[in-house]
Amino acid sequence: LENNKSAQKATYTMMEEFAITCVTSQEDLQDIITLFEFYAKSLSIDLSFQDFAEEMATMPGKYAPPSGALFLARSRNNKPVGCVAMRPLGSAGVCEMKRLYVDQEGRGVGLGRALANCVIREARKIGYTTMKLDTLE
Repeated sequence: LENNKSAQKATYTMMEEFAITCVTSQEDLQDIITLFEFYAKSLSIDLSFQDFAEEMATMPGKYAPPSGALFLARSRNNKPVGCVAMRPLGSAGVCEMKRLYVDQEGRGVGLGRALANCVIREARKIGYTTMKLDTLE
C-alpha cells in the first residue's frame, strides 16, 4: 500500500470535524476492514453471496490502485468514522462505488456525501467515464 504515491496521497478535509484520505498504510487498511465489517452487520442481508469474507481476507484486492481506491474518514480525534471504495468493472471506462458507510458519530453532517464526492473525483482522475452503484435495499 505505501508504494502507491499518486492518488493515495490525496487528503480531503470536510469541515473541521473530519478528514478523508486515501488508504495508504496497514493501520488505515485495518480500520477500513473494521468499518466494512460494521457496514455488513448493519445490513438486513447476508453478504456471503458477494464473497464478503474472501473480500476482507484479500484486502485491498479489487480496490487496489491504480484501478481502484479506498477512502477513509477520521474524526478530529483520529477515530475511523466512514469509508467508501471503488473498483473496476468488466467494461473499459466503468467502475463501481462500493461499501459507502458512515458510523453513528459521523452521521447527519454530510460526511456520506463528502465520501461519495471523493470517490467520484478519484474515478474521474483515473479515467473512468461511468460509475455504477449497487444498492441492497
